[in-house]
Order: sequence, then structure tokens, then C-alpha cells
Amino acid sequence: MSRKPHSPVDPEEIKRRLSVMHASYRAKVPGKVAEIEALWRRARVALPGDDSRNDLLLAAHTLVGSSPSLGCEALGAAAADLERALRAAFAHGGALSGDEAAAIGVLVEKLGSSLN
Repeated sequence: MSRKPHSPVDPEEIKRRLSVMHASYRAKVPGKVAEIEALWRRARVALPGDDSRNDLLLAAHTLVGSSPSLGCEALGAAAADLERALRAAFAHGGALSGDEAAAIGVLVEKLGSSLN
């Protein structure tokens, strides 16, 4: 079976497409941050085993992976800090302490400010 040779990809077209992807991602980020804020409000008072805890972890983890590759390095770093704090706080299997909730609340707020 013979294959047709691929035409070379124009570097400017690659830049244009990446720019469009970055802009699209940045436009969606405020909604992703708002979702994390809403999940945090629920997870903050949730008991161990409540789905809101896992949903919050997954949302933070998703930002950790996607943000840096789509031009939002600061958001990715802030999300990584949040994910680490959540994992540590949820690991003991009990209700969050006041200190844990306060520290995580600061990290959640930091997500939105990392976009500037």
C-alpha cells in the first residue's frame, strides 16, 4: 500500500492554531475556577466519602495537567498547590480542621488571581 507524502506543515499555521487553542482555554478558565469554588463550598463541610471531595480533587488535578500545556503556567502551579493541600487534608479521613479549611480557602482564592 503506497502512501501519499504529507505536505509540510506551515510553522505559522501551527502558531495560529496554538494561539486559538490557548485563547479558547483561557476563555473557559473562569468557569473552571468558578466550578472549583462551588465544589470547595460543598467539600468544606462535607463528610469523608462525600462525592464533592473527589469531584474537587479531580477538578484541581485536571487544571494541574491542562493549564501549563495550554499557556497558563501560573494557574497550573496554583492548582498543584491546591491539589496537594486537598490530598493532605482529606487523607486523615475526618472533617477538616479550621486551619485546613482556612489554608485551602486561600489556595482556592489564589486560582482566580493566578490568571492575571
